[in-house]
Amino acid sequence: MLMMFRRSLATLVAFACIGVVPPATAAASVQATCTGRDSCLFVADQDYHAGDCTMFHGATWTLRPGSLEFHGIVTSSDDHDHWVMQVQLKDAQGVVSATVLNDSGGGDVFVKYLPDRRDQYAWDAFGHFDRAKYDGIQSIQVWNQC
Repeated sequence: MLMMFRRSLATLVAFACIGVVPPATAAASVQATCTGRDSCLFVADQDYHAGDCTMFHGATWTLRPGSLEFHGIVTSSDDHDHWVMQVQLKDAQGVVSATVLNDSGGGDVFVKYLPDRRDQYAWDAFGHFDRAKYDGIQSIQVWNQC
């Protein structure tokens, strides 16, 4: 199957901190631009919030056959927080076709430690998925928790 050059909008869903308040979701779009068959870039066009944490607009998820590269800036209004992220890949019907696994271990979870509320932290994360699923990917869904 040939990969489509345009991707649908991806959804970013943020969850509130577990144990503080019941999980609440907020859906927001992430724009996608594909550059030929080799990559597809998803860009956060606004800030995203989960509990005390914020991921700033401009965060990027770049997909290539079998791999994902994430770059973003995150912060928290509280000391010693953790931003937790999971990335799922969806097909044209919106069905999850793959979950991205963390190259550094930890299964399908990516975690960034945020020790000081006064600072913003650059976050670079790398993952992988079944490259046979690449051509069918139409969107991503990112689950966040703080």
